[in-house]
Amino acid sequence: MLSSLALVIAGAQVFESPKLRLNLDNGAIVHAEQMQAGGRFSLAVRFRAVPETTETHGWRHLLEHLAAKGPAKEVDRLVESHGMFLLAETGREWTLFTISGPSDGFATAVEAMEQVLADREYADDEVRAEVTVLAEELALVESAQRASWEAWETLFGAAGLSPFGSLEAVERADGAALRQLASRVFVGRGAVATVAGDIEPRVAAERMKRMLQRLPAGSPEPLAIRQSVPSGVAFASTVAMPMPPVRDPGFLATLGAAMGVSSVQPGLVIGTTPSAAPGLLTIGSKSGDPARQIRKAIEEGPDVLAELGLRSAKDWLARLVGSAEGRTYLRAILLPESPAFDPDRWKQDMDLGTARSDVARALASLRRTVEP
Repeated sequence: MLSSLALVIAGAQVFESPKLRLNLDNGAIVHAEQMQAGGRFSLAVRFRAVPETTETHGWRHLLEHLAAKGPAKEVDRLVESHGMFLLAETGREWTLFTISGPSDGFATAVEAMEQVLADREYADDEVRAEVTVLAEELALVESAQRASWEAWETLFGAAGLSPFGSLEAVERADGAALRQLASRVFVGRGAVATVAGDIEPRVAAERMKRMLQRLPAGSPEPLAIRQSVPSGVAFASTVAMPMPPVRDPGFLATLGAAMGVSSVQPGLVIGTTPSAAPGLLTIGSKSGDPARQIRKAIEEGPDVLAELGLRSAKDWLARLVGSAEGRTYLRAILLPESPAFDPDRWKQDMDLGTARSDVARALASLRRTVEP
């Protein structure tokens, strides 16, 4: 397979199999990649987050739930009837919809995505019913995840508000407010449609182009800037470590330190999200005090943990980059901020730039964080 990426200038295209990229006039990016995927594909459509306040905290999450159903509430039926599945996710920096399944269902997947993005009204009773669903979803969130949310908000303030939101805030939303929010979220600026798998790139790109080019460009709405946390912090129920941007070699080293510890201490829960901005890696526990478990693991064998962690992190990296789902996820969340991002080049840089000694330093930092 060729590894070169198509060059794009003002909507014109130069095609070289197996990748094709289009930059649309409304600011959206379309990317299609052909790869061996066992007759399957993964399609991801991402939109940039808009700022939330304490008054609107969680409205994006509510919108994601409602949009994923489509105007006629037929999206799930349409997708599942073709052996595919839809995932919808709200992050601090984006809203993401992903459909994966057999390659012969790609055209249907695009049709389903068009329903998700449809310009429509949101009825007040529909909104109230979905708020009830969110409340049920929140009741199922594990304590480690709640502790991670608290750490983010403590260390980053408004820039660290949880993607889930506040039930008190979402209960104030109505249909008119959600329609207005949709007009700000579902825009071309910051949008990405990307597919990888056993597909024909030119055909796939043209279908995704038609899907996104109808969106308005939208206006810039900068998010609160996250500054890197200077050092780790041990909270009562979670340990938070500074997580470098995903293209920084420190990203994999920090992940490796956490993976090394969790490999010998069952019950630890690692939480992080790849991002072009600084963030956090949190380590919670299903069975007790995570700081105590981390201390015990590192004291018993830091050298072994560094080797285990490096191996685990590089295995995770290989699985992520080697799958259609992983490649579309990475491109969807990173292309707007890192236009030259390429999963294979990123993996190569991480593999060459992250050594056992880097993981050992991350473990030493983690150990200082959990010292009594």
